[in-house]
Amino acid sequence: GLEFGSEDHAFEFYNAYARCHGFVIRKDDIHRDIKGDVIKRLFVCDREGLRNKKHYLRVDRKRDHRPITRTNCQAKLRVYLDYKTSKWRDHLRNA
Repeated sequence: GLEFGSEDHAFEFYNAYARCHGFVIRKDDIHRDIKGDVIKRLFVCDREGLRNKKHYLRVDRKRDHRPITRTNCQAKLRVYLDYKTSKWRDHLRNA
């Protein structure tokens, strides 16, 4: 399991990892506690997900479709704040 000092350190680590393996990441899902502090964060490949089908079927478009860049890539890193140690850990640490 991985352990990070902050959410930013986790992002920097995964960004460096992604570049070495030929992809780019973006910040995706975020969970906050009652006070508004971040407690979970999801980093995903920039090609994660798919474009909504309804956009392909529209015939009244004034512009051409943008190039398809989303390929439903599954590369991701989910980290959470461990309250006991105040460190950020990868989600699979306790699995």
